[in-house]
Amino acid sequence: MAATPSAGGIRKLSGNHVACASALRAVVAISAEIALKGSLAAQDRAGLDSANLVPGNIFRVCPSCPEMIVVPAGSFIMGSPESEKGRLRAICDHEGTALRWTVIDEVKLEVEDGQRLVIVEGPQRYVTIEAAFAVGVYEVTFDEWDACARSGGCGGLIPDNGAWGRGRRPVINVNWDDASAYVDWLSRETGEAYRFLSETEWEYVARAGTETARYWGESPSVQCRYANGADAITLEQNPEWRTASCSDGHAGPAPVGSYEANAFGRAWPKKANPVGRSTVSVAGNLQPKSPSRSRVSSRCQVP
Repeated sequence: MAATPSAGGIRKLSGNHVACASALRAVVAISAEIALKGSLAAQDRAGLDSANLVPGNIFRVCPSCPEMIVVPAGSFIMGSPESEKGRLRAICDHEGTALRWTVIDEVKLEVEDGQRLVIVEGPQRYVTIEAAFAVGVYEVTFDEWDACARSGGCGGLIPDNGAWGRGRRPVINVNWDDASAYVDWLSRETGEAYRFLSETEWEYVARAGTETARYWGESPSVQCRYANGADAITLEQNPEWRTASCSDGHAGPAPVGSYEANAFGRAWPKKANPVGRSTVSVAGNLQPKSPSRSRVSSRCQVP
């Protein structure tokens, strides 16, 4: 249900994106950064007029709806340069299915007959977002999801929280169909066109005008100020993982709003420990096994 590259005023000016299959292209594209194009009805419900629906403005369409922030139009370079550490590489078969993949620079992938090496995050290309749009300030929380389930939407699903807690933590243990049901419910409840972000929109929002590997810079060493990623706590639990040396204070998903937002006011995705129902959380990220996953060009794959 992700928007096509031409949706939302997006226009590719140069370059083509290389990817294996939709699952490899961007698991993060099913994240809870649900986009809502500003319409007069949305402005009326949110108590806003066209003069106030400007970049940086925050609003809700309904009390149980996700908090939205208006992101400006603009241009950016999408994808990662060849020199960027942790770049995702994959071996795909002739149908485009990913067979093997790695983000570890030292690992060499051997290409066999009938296979090809794909650099998922390239080539880099210049993209223009031609119109402002609104995105969720945070991932969809358990509170927001449960409001959907209690009102008869979301198939009545009450996802397991993996013993991490509910409330304002990002909802986990839901799959693509579940997330689609949530978006449909929001649209029915409000009369507005909620949708998933496209892959292009997601990276545009994550970069927030930066050109570094992460919106706070190149190094993962200060990650814990900005993101709920693989850190020293994670390393204690998973000694074989590559992690940042800092600690963000949470072994699992942190409540939304726990870390510094980027220049667009959008908080970075939090780590989750999705088990059981699906390997993908609505937050759009797997428990990151490497600081390379905190890069804004990073794409995730479910093997």
